[in-house]
Amino acid sequence: MADNGDDIDRAVALHSEAVAALEDGRVEAARSLAQQALDLFERESGPNHPDVANVLNCLATIHTQEADYRQAESCARRAVAVMRDVRTQAGGADIDRLYVQSLTGLGNALRTLGQYAEAAPLLADAAAIAETALGDTDEDLVAALNASGMLCKYDGRFDEGAAFYARAIRIAEDVNGPDHVSLASLWHNVGGLEHARGEYAKGEPAARRSVELRERALGPDHPTVAADVAALAALIDGQGRHDEAGEMYRRVLDIFERTYGPDHYELFDGYRRYVAMMHRGYEEMDCKVLYPAAGTNLIAEATFVGLITSTGKPLNSIERAKAYGWLL
Repeated sequence: MADNGDDIDRAVALHSEAVAALEDGRVEAARSLAQQALDLFERESGPNHPDVANVLNCLATIHTQEADYRQAESCARRAVAVMRDVRTQAGGADIDRLYVQSLTGLGNALRTLGQYAEAAPLLADAAAIAETALGDTDEDLVAALNASGMLCKYDGRFDEGAAFYARAIRIAEDVNGPDHVSLASLWHNVGGLEHARGEYAKGEPAARRSVELRERALGPDHPTVAADVAALAALIDGQGRHDEAGEMYRRVLDIFERTYGPDHYELFDGYRRYVAMMHRGYEEMDCKVLYPAAGTNLIAEATFVGLITSTGKPLNSIERAKAYGWLL
């Protein structure tokens, strides 16, 4: 099908707007814009065009933000299939880059679903192709190494994950300097890895660094900054500094509620963490938690602290969670 130049230009603009909306935390708007771009690209360029894969990668990230992990996987798988087909017909750095991004996106999607064995070779391929085709200081190599580090954390391979993060940080610092915002996610993830293996004090400096870098770039009220603050709070909470962590969690909840509204899953997760911290040491109970994500009601198994404690302390945060319909 011959390209209609005006429609292609419109699709490119919509995709750019979707990326900007996602960066601003406007996830629903990002999804709508990206879907419009995808529809136009498919109609004007065909379903197996690199531009289609590019937008599918964007949609995979958006669906992950919305906790719609199956849909993220579907988009990522299709992007990889498109780019594998494209690479049989064309080559070049742009094609290789988009293929690396697609492999990394699918690896990340599979990680969120717990499919670690399938994710590992995809991420290894992404890193190898990036290094060979794009260079050993390329940002997409950093992204693939970062994704491999996250996979190792969830798979319990902490030392291996730390090595991936260390290499990614070295590259990013060499290319952009130590104060670039691109390092914020890497430091965030280093802190998360140390939290996962119980090294809370060791992870705190990395988490603080992520907050510092991201806050400087995005301002104190950005939802991504809030996610960094939540990760720092978890490390501080793990060291027994509950009052300090509680102040951080309250800041996170305020930012998420102002950004996403009262029914978003990020706010649910913030309350889960906050309530658990407030009542740590009391008897825990298994409850079902209901929260909206991606326009549907998902039932998630969660562990919440007991509604009634031996002290009779009012559980205002749980009452609020019930009012929002999260706690059944």
